[in-house]
Amino acid sequence: MKKISVRCPLCRQQLFLNIDERKLRLAPGGIISIPIIHGNKPHILLVYLDRNGLIRGREVFNTLIDMSYKVPFRDIIKIVGEKVLAKILAAGVTYSPIYVRLNEKVSKILQAFLSGIFQGEILLTVDKASAEYTIDMISKHYDTIIGEKYFLKIIKDCLKLESDKSKILKIASEIENLRRKANDAIAYLSKRKMLVAELEVQLGLSEEEFNIIRKIIKNKRPDLAKRIIDGFLDLIY
Repeated sequence: MKKISVRCPLCRQQLFLNIDERKLRLAPGGIISIPIIHGNKPHILLVYLDRNGLIRGREVFNTLIDMSYKVPFRDIIKIVGEKVLAKILAAGVTYSPIYVRLNEKVSKILQAFLSGIFQGEILLTVDKASAEYTIDMISKHYDTIIGEKYFLKIIKDCLKLESDKSKILKIASEIENLRRKANDAIAYLSKRKMLVAELEVQLGLSEEEFNIIRKIIKNKRPDLAKRIIDGFLDLIY
């Protein structure tokens, strides 16, 4: 085990963590990110480490989460399933209206859970006609949603964490991180057109993350979404 010491730039607290050196050596791309949840007013310090355990970057997510709901995270998974929850989170992060058909009791539980993560945003619509996506848990019809595979991985990672608080904060931090990167992309695109590869490099995005970011931009700023260029040939036209 390798002991790492880092100071949170927001609250100035000195934090310590033990990292399995095998995990460092096997890090894809040579970098791993470790979220540290701490503080009296919970926030997250995301620390980036290289294969030698050296700190290569830090990010703070000052995420405020309503933890007042009473249903344990694992019970939410039992109620709707990992794949359905991943779809709903993917729709939520991209500001896409979603119609979910389920019984009234489960709907209230799910809405309370989502309200905590999305800080009161209304995600589920009762009007199927106005929804971009539909999840029908009665007929078992599920639309494919951009970002669902990304959030399925996040959910599986969350299930390895001990406390519900850590699980919720991790999901919320991922949502905040994606939306922040989308805002950065919007700032770039407001100045000029950009190639997909250029945006991916500038923002440090994987292909999955880029697809989510692009969807956020389409929903928030459709005018700027047109400035994303898929290839060099598109620059000619």
